[in-house]
Amino acid sequence: MSRVDPRVSRTRDRVLPAALALFVQRGFDQVTVEDIAAAAGVATKTVFNVFISKERLFLDVVESVVSTAEAWAATQAAEVERPEDLAEAMTQLAATLLSPRVLGLRQLLVSELARFPALAPDYYQRAPRRVLDSLAEALGRMRDAGLLALDDERLAAEQLAFLTFGASLDEAMLRPAATPADGSAVSRRIESGVRVFLAAYQPPGHRTPSSPG
Repeated sequence: MSRVDPRVSRTRDRVLPAALALFVQRGFDQVTVEDIAAAAGVATKTVFNVFISKERLFLDVVESVVSTAEAWAATQAAEVERPEDLAEAMTQLAATLLSPRVLGLRQLLVSELARFPALAPDYYQRAPRRVLDSLAEALGRMRDAGLLALDDERLAAEQLAFLTFGASLDEAMLRPAATPADGSAVSRRIESGVRVFLAAYQPPGHRTPSSPG
């Protein structure tokens, strides 16, 4: 197994965030590799040595953010075992989705859809859909344990996601990516959304403290 040159890793760590910020601010056409190199504090030649082209760099920017959602689906969703875990899980997921990196990428994919038509569908499959699938698996485990009463865990996962942070994500998508979300509003929506979800799906006798009654 070959090892990545530490110098290449350091360059990527500096260039990818700088490139994402510039692409989001100006769009693909209005950003040059020279701009990115200057923002990252590296030589233009170094950027080309690592990424080959601006197009390849753009694709690597997308990949670097997609991996964040994949990590949540692979690790944190697996830790959701009880209804009491849902509020914390949705809080962590909302923090990821409402971060400047992920919001910026989403906005960027929309703005560059004509140039890179395959990227948005691929992002959906690897990030939002994978996250929902993992959440559905967690809800299915709770159903099998008798903690939830539901027929379609995938539909229930979609409902939980939109109840808890759908409105916050819609708001965030229509403002500059660097604008911070209203944390208190996000928290209220998550708390209320989980409460409504559990009121619909928890069987009698299994109410958690966060659910009505």
